Amino acid sequence: MKKTLLLIAALVGLGLPAWAYDFSAVAPSGQTLYYNIVNGNAAVTYPGASDDSPYKGYTKPEGALTIPATVTNSGTTYSVTKIGEYAFDGCSGLTTPNTYW
Repeated sequence: MKKTLLLIAALVGLGLPAWAYDFSAVAPSGQTLYYNIVNGNAAVTYPGASDDSPYKGYTKPEGALTIPATVTNSGTTYSVTKIGEYAFDGCSGLTTPNTYW
């Protein structure tokens, strides 16, 4: 019985995508950014699995990027307090960023 449950759990897990983010939102400059919630605040992150290309299957941000001071998800507003490691890994199309914070 335990082996069957483990097998079912493993098969279900294989069918689910591996996301590295908690939610996404469109930045004031028009690009989609990805965020993790960390200690009640938002940290900009990358969308893909860490063992894969961070933006595989996702559109990389390009151009002048505005990172907002706050971002809202499901009715909750978070302060954007951090840009995570690898958040823009491979995003060679970014120009000089325009940040508000």
